[in-house]
Amino acid sequence: MRTWTTTHLAVIVGAAALLGGCAGTDAATPPPAARASQATREPPLTSVAGAYLGRAGDSDVLVAVVPGDDHTVRVYACDGKELANATVDQWFQGAFDGTGPVTLSAGAYKMTLRKANGAFSGEFFKDGKALPFVATLPTDGSALLDAELRDPKTGAVTRDGNVIVLGGEQRGNLVPTRPPKCRVVLVASGSGATYIVLCG
Repeated sequence: MRTWTTTHLAVIVGAAALLGGCAGTDAATPPPAARASQATREPPLTSVAGAYLGRAGDSDVLVAVVPGDDHTVRVYACDGKELANATVDQWFQGAFDGTGPVTLSAGAYKMTLRKANGAFSGEFFKDGKALPFVATLPTDGSALLDAELRDPKTGAVTRDGNVIVLGGEQRGNLVPTRPPKCRVVLVASGSGATYIVLCG
């Protein structure tokens, strides 16, 4: 695997920084530019070698196909533009003879996959509609990234996930690795005091 050091890193880290703002941040968190600068010195993202990339039909879903060395294949499909709140965020895995076709199912989704002429093609099924795709080896800085965003002070992983960068677009879903902070709040009502727990 090679380390991701292009300018896409700053874009992805900046987007993830906005996510952090939505989930709640403290005053000690450095601004996005500082985080991007630090990430450039210590890149948190690693590109997945040998991943083929494509788009499912005219949708927001990007697809990454990762063939294995043991007659298996893994496929990641995601439509999370802001690296969060994805409606599609699914890994598929199954046996693959190198040519196909095969049908892979995971969660609520299904896809077909075959290989020909140095590329993978197939259909991703969403809401009963078949979305065709062709996945090729990436060029021009596109990649499937194994993403780990770290706390700039402690180095602890704060968000983990995968990001597809294709033609200047990004799709992914970076999931917090630590539980949200919760607090008990007293709510006064006509019938007495009620305590509720708020997390965020």
